[in-house]
Amino acid sequence: SLDYLIKDSLFKEEEIWKIIASPDEVLFQSFSRIYILRNGQVKSIVAPGTIMFTFVVRGRFYAGVLGKGIYMLDDNYSLIPLTADTQINNYKVTFILPYSIDKMLIGTEKNGVFLYDGHHYQPFICDADGYFKSNEINNGMQLNENLYAVGTISGGLILMDASGKTVSKIDRSFGLQNNTILNIYKDADDNCWL
Repeated sequence: SLDYLIKDSLFKEEEIWKIIASPDEVLFQSFSRIYILRNGQVKSIVAPGTIMFTFVVRGRFYAGVLGKGIYMLDDNYSLIPLTADTQINNYKVTFILPYSIDKMLIGTEKNGVFLYDGHHYQPFICDADGYFKSNEINNGMQLNENLYAVGTISGGLILMDASGKTVSKIDRSFGLQNNTILNIYKDADDNCWL
């Protein structure tokens, strides 16, 4: 148990929804706080709203805050807005993935995929845009530099390349037990698990 390291009196009431381990620290996410374990200490960071999901991209932690947009955890353990661009603030962010050298691909539950260039969001044009919007994006994973797996609530999995072209659709008709992809995992041998 690590709770003896946590000075936050509200911790006993928290429900941890996600844990992300990196080489130097471990992030624990509840709906209202982020707890970071580093060097035998736990820091508690209060979010500016409800955190649905946290992500790690290129060694940085990001949090999707409902109604407020995406926040980045800076080196001082503060959550700062990723950008002043408010285009996706009211969308539920379901994945943030690296894209090219310095961009990010951002999936939203019902509003499709966006490309973030370091300053602004723009819709990511892809073959499956309508499919994503009607089947609700639930998660995503970069499988290699040119291949992304996007899991949906009711439409299975879409594999797409970096240009947005659909490579494959995997659903019940392809052998899945159901069309809801709760999680995607890539193992050390580059196998993709659903």
